[in-house]
Amino acid sequence: MKNFTYLSLFALLLFSCKKETNRNSSSSKIIVSGKIVTDCAGTPFANQNFVLLKKNTAFIGNNRKEVAFSTDNEGNFKAEFPPTDFGSEVFIRIGNSGGGSILSFNSETDLNIGTLNTSPEASYQIKIKVNNPYSLGDTLRIGNYNGVGFTSYKFPAPLSDTILNVAYNYSNGLQIPTFDHINKVQVRSSPLVYSGIMGTSSFTYKMEKNLNFYLDGCQSNVQDVIVTID
Repeated sequence: MKNFTYLSLFALLLFSCKKETNRNSSSSKIIVSGKIVTDCAGTPFANQNFVLLKKNTAFIGNNRKEVAFSTDNEGNFKAEFPPTDFGSEVFIRIGNSGGGSILSFNSETDLNIGTLNTSPEASYQIKIKVNNPYSLGDTLRIGNYNGVGFTSYKFPAPLSDTILNVAYNYSNGLQIPTFDHINKVQVRSSPLVYSGIMGTSSFTYKMEKNLNFYLDGCQSNVQDVIVTID
C-alpha cells in the first residue's frame, strides 16, 4: 500500500513538472507574422526595424514587454511574443517603443495580420439623411474634410437631405487602427442641432452625435457616408 502511495505521489509530481515545463517552453509563444506596405501601390516597408509593445493593464504601473523585429526586402516579418494576459493590448510600432503605432491587437493564439498598409486612403462624400427637419430657428452644424481642409457647415432648419463636397484621398493618420479595422480609413462625424445663440441662456442642444465610419482603403470609387438626422 505504501509503495502504491509513493508511486502515486511520484507520478503526480512528474505530471506537474511536465505541465510547468510545457507552460514555460518556447512553443507557448505567440507567432505574429504578415507583410507591411507603405501605400496603396503596395510599396514594401522594407528592412525596417519595428517593435511589438505590450501594455499590460492587468498590473499596476502598466508593465511593458517589448519584442524587436524587422521586415525583409518585401516587407514580410515574423516575430515571437509571450502570450497576452487578460486586459493586455499589443502595439506594432515603427523603430522602437517610442515610435508611432501602426496597429493594435489582442490575441492569445498565433496571428497572421495579412498585408498591413500604413497609409490607406479613401475618397468619400457625406450624405445627410433627414428624418427630423426640426423647426425654424434651429441650426444643423456638421464638419467635413472637403479635399482641401476641414470645413464646418451650418444649415438652417427646416432641414432637408443634403450631400457635402467629396473628400478625395483622405487618410486619417492620427488614429491607431485595430486588427478589426485593418486597412480601413476612419471617418468621424459629429453632427449637432441647436437653437438660440451660443454663449447665451437661449442656447440649447437638440441633437448631438459622435459617429465613426470605417471605409475600405485604396478603393477607386467615392464611398458614401450616411449621417442620419433624427
